Amino acid sequence: MPTVLAAFLLALQSASPPAVAAAPAKPFYRAHRAPDCRSWAQVRTGRGALPLLEAAYNLWFHGYVTGFNAHGPDPAGDLLGPATWKQLGAFIDAYCARNPSHLVADALEPLAIDLIGRRPVPARREARRLATMTVETSCEEWTRARRDQLMRTYYGGAARGYLTAYNRWGPDPSGDALGPGNDALIDRWIDKWCRGHSRARLIEAVAPLVRHLAAERAAGRLPPGKAEGNEQLIPAVPDRR
Repeated sequence: MPTVLAAFLLALQSASPPAVAAAPAKPFYRAHRAPDCRSWAQVRTGRGALPLLEAAYNLWFHGYVTGFNAHGPDPAGDLLGPATWKQLGAFIDAYCARNPSHLVADALEPLAIDLIGRRPVPARREARRLATMTVETSCEEWTRARRDQLMRTYYGGAARGYLTAYNRWGPDPSGDALGPGNDALIDRWIDKWCRGHSRARLIEAVAPLVRHLAAERAAGRLPPGKAEGNEQLIPAVPDRR
């Protein structure tokens, strides 16, 4: 491992947690289709993986980052900043090597908090700027793949990464904005939204979906989310191992 990358990882993993805005208090949150650490490790080492799987995991990760940029405690709205994918991937590799039974989503809270905390403190407080989107998949690409379920699953990973970040960092107190068994709902919403926004990026469909569900619940037309119903539930307490 190059010296610079090794130093980056050592700083992230060994230093005390920096003081940043706390995540909203909630007992659990749902991780939508989050890669598990064992599968992540197999993909990263090239053992028995489908050709699209590593790209799909990367897309899920970038969907999470986009959701974090919109809803997390980073005032810049740009979690990745100057960090490279190689550095971030290596951090997740190291976390998953220590915690093979965890999900990749477990690694992202300590990573996010440390990345923000290690930035220089600005001389004056600035208004949060527009959140950075790190997923380039377009509505046009999504629509073209309407008969290709494999590509739909691949592209849809970005939306599910975003929803995972929203469940953890967003204002929904249940940590479960959509609930279990909602894959078809997500895809139908993206189909409908993209028909009216053909030049937009697919990831832009997710925030309106979250707002729609919140409004429906507030009006009493949907039951509250409960963060229960499948195995991808994560205690909302950071594990810094």
